[in-house]
This record gives sequence, C-alpha cells and structure tokens, in this order.
Amino acid sequence: MNQQVSVRRGSSLIELLIALPVAAMIAAIACALLLRIWHLVRYDDRALEVKRELRHAHAALSADLRPLRDAELLAWSDSLLELSALVGSTIVCAAPSRNQIQVLAVDPSAAASEAWSSLPQPGDSVEYWGMPLGSGAAAPMPQRYRAVLAGAGLVSGCASSALLTARSDPRSWRLTLSDSLSRIPTPGTPLSLRRRVQYAHYRSGTQWFLGRRSWTGIAWDVIQPVAGPLHSAAAAGMRVSGYGSDGLPRPSGASGLAQLHINMRAPLRVSATSPVTSDSATLVITLRAQRGQRSIP
Repeated sequence: MNQQVSVRRGSSLIELLIALPVAAMIAAIACALLLRIWHLVRYDDRALEVKRELRHAHAALSADLRPLRDAELLAWSDSLLELSALVGSTIVCAAPSRNQIQVLAVDPSAAASEAWSSLPQPGDSVEYWGMPLGSGAAAPMPQRYRAVLAGAGLVSGCASSALLTARSDPRSWRLTLSDSLSRIPTPGTPLSLRRRVQYAHYRSGTQWFLGRRSWTGIAWDVIQPVAGPLHSAAAAGMRVSGYGSDGLPRPSGASGLAQLHINMRAPLRVSATSPVTSDSATLVITLRAQRGQRSIP
C-alpha cells in the first residue's frame, strides 16, 4: 500500500526579502493616499467655513447699509465704516408731553407696520416727519424732526387709541427724550430710531476679524466679531472704496457718496505647513441720494 507524505515547506529568505519591500511600498502608497484624502476633506471643510463666514459678513453689512442715505454714512476709511443704522420703525400712538412719545410695540398679530432689530437704548436718534409750524396757505414740504433718546420702557398702552384695536399685545414703548420737542408728532405718524454703529477690521491676538459695535450714548460698547478670521490689514483683509454719482472713486472719508464697494479676503489654510490661499467676497452698496441729488447712473 502506497502512502503519500506531504511535505510542508516555508518561505525562503529570498522570498521574504522580496515580499517585505513590496508590502512596505504598498503600505506607503496607501498611507499617502489616505493622507491626501484627509487633506482634501480638511481643505473642503475649511473652504465651506470661509464661505460661511464671508456670507455672514455680507448679510450683516447688507442689513445695515442698504437702507442708508448718503448722509447717514457718517465716516469711512479703508477698514472702518461708521453709520447711522436703523434700529426700529414704528408708529406714534400718543405724545403725552413735549419730551415723551408713545409708539407701538412689535405685535406678531398686527400688520407689518413696525419692526425692531434691537431694543431702544439711550443715545438713539428719534426721527419722524411732520409739517413745519406756522406754515402759510401754500402747501409746505414735510420736515424731518430729530431728538435724542434718554430712556425707554414698556407701558400698558396708549389709552383709547384706535391703533391698538385688534392687537394681541396692547403694550407700547414710552420714549423719553433728552430735549423738549419743537413739533409734537400726531398719532399715526411713522417714527424711526437710529443708532451710531461701527464696522471695523480689527486684530484680536494674532488673527483679524470684521467686528461691530454700537454707541451707547456715552461711549462705544465692546466690539463683537461678525466674521473671521480674515487676512491682516497689510494683506488687504478688508478694503472699502467709495464712488461718486459720476462713477469715479472718491478719497477715503469723502462725503456725498453714491456707492460703496467692500471687499473682504479670508485665508484658506489647512495646517501650519500648507500653502495659504484665499477666498474673497465683494459687496456693492448703492446709497440712496438726498433730495435733489442724482443717484449713480
């Protein structure tokens, strides 16, 4: 009877010497591919983050700048915008005295006749239109009246005011003014509140941001970041350019502008050793002209 004996044979030294470098090469290629995929994912995440920050800056600046007339842009430079921003628009429901006005509070059930971006605070500018006192028979043009807000508080409402009919919130804001009014607004008069606001390209630590701060009536409050990090001032992280109604550029700080071009640049960098690239966004704002002025063509 024949018996078959199987002989199990191991790898030779030469085969191991050949297989080990091949396996190491395959592992190195796999690691390089994984590292490249990781860098691409990080780059895409960073690119999306930068786009999100630039869109946020675009939205914040648009909300404050698009309603502006040219005279409401108080100051500007390469990296600073100071403006009289709209805080709220509402309707007068009563004027108890020459230094107090009551206006409608925001009511979700009411028509869109009032809107507030923030609560009234001392130092805000109160503005409304009215016919000038002592006008003759000829129909005069309405005049804008301004006052400075000294304080504000919610009260039970305007007594027996028809403006509060069918409103779920009967409260109103009582605005106390720092000076007596020369022209008391009648109920139903539209009224707006404005506040001095600054947008600045500023440095915090080693990074640069677009920030916003407001005037409190006494001093500027602490600047709050809106978007960033941006490139530094030397790397043109923010550049503001002004143009007149003729389309020609105006020097920094000039008044009577028709357009603002605001360019912001943010760094795109995955790690400390990776090259720095950039993404940018440009916002073009056409300012509303004053009466008798021509807008940009």
